[in-house]
Amino acid sequence: MKIKIGNAQSLTTPDSFKLQTDDRQQIIATDGGNIIQDYGHIASGDRITINATFHKSEFLKVWDYFQTRQLVEFQDPAGITWPDMRVRVLSYGYKSRFENYINCELELWRI
Repeated sequence: MKIKIGNAQSLTTPDSFKLQTDDRQQIIATDGGNIIQDYGHIASGDRITINATFHKSEFLKVWDYFQTRQLVEFQDPAGITWPDMRVRVLSYGYKSRFENYINCELELWRI
């Protein structure tokens, strides 16, 4: 399934999709063993990283969201809608021999 970032739709299903949670717990080694310091899961710190291909006109919409820091709705490949996401363009380049298609690596932050 394609993804949607605001009004922009990907050309195909993303090559990769990874959700990294902001889980604030850690093990602290002590003299007598270990203890857990746990500040919980902070949903507003979750990040989604994707590699996707967009038609140039659709990528320019994504680029505009990145430049203006506009919060957008994101629909993932499973059809789940994530509201109020911030777009971060990590890298992009043109598809070999097809300059109207952009391969990009994006990060979406849950705010």
